[in-house]
Amino acid sequence: MLAFPMGLAVSVGGEVYVADTCNHRVQVFRGDGVFVRKWGSHGIGEDNFDCPTKVALKGDVVFVVDCGNQRIKGWDAKGNSVVRWNVADVYDMCWDECSGLYYVTTLRGRLHALCGIGVMPPGLSIPESGCDGDNLCPLYTTTRVVSIPTSGCVCCDVGGVLYVTTRVGVEVVRYDERGFRTINSVKVLEEDDGGTRDGLSGVTVDGEGNVYVYGTHCVYVMS
Repeated sequence: MLAFPMGLAVSVGGEVYVADTCNHRVQVFRGDGVFVRKWGSHGIGEDNFDCPTKVALKGDVVFVVDCGNQRIKGWDAKGNSVVRWNVADVYDMCWDECSGLYYVTTLRGRLHALCGIGVMPPGLSIPESGCDGDNLCPLYTTTRVVSIPTSGCVCCDVGGVLYVTTRVGVEVVRYDERGFRTINSVKVLEEDDGGTRDGLSGVTVDGEGNVYVYGTHCVYVMS
């Protein structure tokens, strides 16, 4: 059984990884819904989660946003821990295959661009603050893109364009040597819509460029 799952990702092989948030674990299913495996339990240890909110895949590594423990954990396909990044108030993340950058949003309404050692894109340099011991470099942080002081979600398309949820819509964003630049703002909810008190809780994009934005009671499609 799932308890308030908040994130999922689908592997190239068709397996579905689910952040089973209130059960404090990750579950894996086949595309037809058949259970495959699970790992994690409630706690603060290396094999524990505290309300995991999102899952992202990069090759054979499954990244899990461990929101309550304020970290991102990387696991191999069998559930073995391979990397840990401490990120205060982390909420969502995605990986840009074009640039090799990781984009992270936090519960403070901030959007971060991060990079792993050895994958610095052309035109960018390691900041004076350097990298932490977990091999992540903080490149740039903004409070302008995510316009609410609560959680925003983020995804990236195959061309490196970011989609970041706000209270009533989506900011379409690029990141380059000048930092984050808003390309477009798309409003999908009215200010007086009762659902806006919870904001928009997720965003994803398919291979054809269709963007799916969802909240507590709705799903919107942007093409």
